[in-house]
Amino acid sequence: MGAHRRTFSTDEVGSSETFAYWAEVICDVFVPLGASRRGTTGFSGRIEVSEWEEVTISRVTAGDQRVRHRRSDARDDCLVSLQVAGAGRVAQGTRVAALHPGDLAFYDATQEYELTFEQHFDQYVVQFPRRLLVERLIEPSDVCGRRIAADQPLARVVAALTRSLAEETHDLDRAARQRLSAQVIEVLATTASINLPAESRDRDHIVAAALTIAAGQLSDPGLDVSTIAGRLGYSVRTLQRAFAEGDSLVSRIRAMRLARARDLLTDPRAARLSVAEVGARVGYPDPSTFARAFRRAHGLAPTQLKLSRQGHVDGG
Repeated sequence: MGAHRRTFSTDEVGSSETFAYWAEVICDVFVPLGASRRGTTGFSGRIEVSEWEEVTISRVTAGDQRVRHRRSDARDDCLVSLQVAGAGRVAQGTRVAALHPGDLAFYDATQEYELTFEQHFDQYVVQFPRRLLVERLIEPSDVCGRRIAADQPLARVVAALTRSLAEETHDLDRAARQRLSAQVIEVLATTASINLPAESRDRDHIVAAALTIAAGQLSDPGLDVSTIAGRLGYSVRTLQRAFAEGDSLVSRIRAMRLARARDLLTDPRAARLSVAEVGARVGYPDPSTFARAFRRAHGLAPTQLKLSRQGHVDGG
């Protein structure tokens, strides 16, 4: 089968209920949001959702509105707005990105943000787990809330790929959908990294080098900040300061270990590995410690995930 598709439209409800319906729909499709607008009549909106495994692409066409996501409703996702028509603003932290056709901006659902549209607009929204940027050495706090203009490197590539997948109607198997999903993330991560300001790139050089070393040593349970700092020739303080604006290096290593464990548990090529062997391969020699950490990160025990994926494969 192809991408899973859903469509929501205010045409489905009476004119007096359109905005109330819309306020519920955007929470269902994206993350918890509070919506408001200046007028009380004449609103219309439509969302076409296309789900590509870990990436969801939605085309949103609607009237004027303001939506706000509160930190108390945090979700571990990142989103990208790609403006097609009209104008919009993405505000996160101290940054405000004013978007015009072809422009795009990232924003982070673990933090508060606000989207403003003064008139009718058309845009694509790409949503994906935040860890997919982190795993690619992109610190979300560096890129979110910044306008990437239509004429900047790779902006047109993002637009073309997003539009193509949103409009794709052919049946594709799960493996193909996974590969395409990964391509979207790679293009977005590359676009984000090459459009960062110079000061962020300098810090990112240290972060990227540290995470590259960590990625190659995930099986070592003794891997720590001092080991990586020594390999890089930096002091522990310098290395910790490079990570100060985002997750700590310790938490990033933990996330990388558990993401790698998830990949091994769902990879048919690694089906012969026991849960304990998977844990050992990602630096958790004690199975019970691995199980607790995995459950905290992914919401279920590693054994449950392994069995569910085996059932999926066996059942086709």
